[in-house]
Amino acid sequence: MKKNNRFTLIELLVVISIIIILVGILLPAINGVREKARVMKAKGEMQALAMAIKAYQGDYGVWPCKSATFDPFVAGDDLTDISKYRQMFERLSCADGPDSGTGIEENRRKIRYLDIPSTYGDNDDAYPGTTTSATKGDFKDPWGNVYQIFIDTTYDGKVTQSEEYLSDNYIDSDNSKNFLNGEVFIYSYGPDKSSTTKDDVKSWK
Repeated sequence: MKKNNRFTLIELLVVISIIIILVGILLPAINGVREKARVMKAKGEMQALAMAIKAYQGDYGVWPCKSATFDPFVAGDDLTDISKYRQMFERLSCADGPDSGTGIEENRRKIRYLDIPSTYGDNDDAYPGTTTSATKGDFKDPWGNVYQIFIDTTYDGKVTQSEEYLSDNYIDSDNSKNFLNGEVFIYSYGPDKSSTTKDDVKSWK
């Protein structure tokens, strides 16, 4: 009697079920790796941005933005216009951005303090579901929001609560202190794209 080497329907269903289970196990791990990569990218961009801001200040004697509380999307902040954020990146990159190059003239020496991504200044679509007003061509974090920036405008070597706008003492979420030693601190709203949870990525942690 000739042996039948073909799969039966039950065997085929068993194999498909095993494959589905394996895919279900692997997908969360793959997504976790991707999120970790985005976090590392955000930290790298924040480090480069902080260095660029300090270098600009060292050369020109002024900060590339004119406020310590450099988040243009907070009620009561004097920087309520996204153009201020865009102008800062034009000063740092010496490249035309979404604000049509209005900040470039303040970088009189035409020094490129910051390398910009390929999507900067172009017609890249806005990121959906984000908290800030980041849109076409902005310098965005890996999740689509603009970075939040704190600067020591009093030149006392630390960023204090008076130089940081959030009422929940965001500088140190465990409320152990209300200042950070240093000149420039940056954070991203992180994977959930919102400031309402604690998955934010901070340059100081």
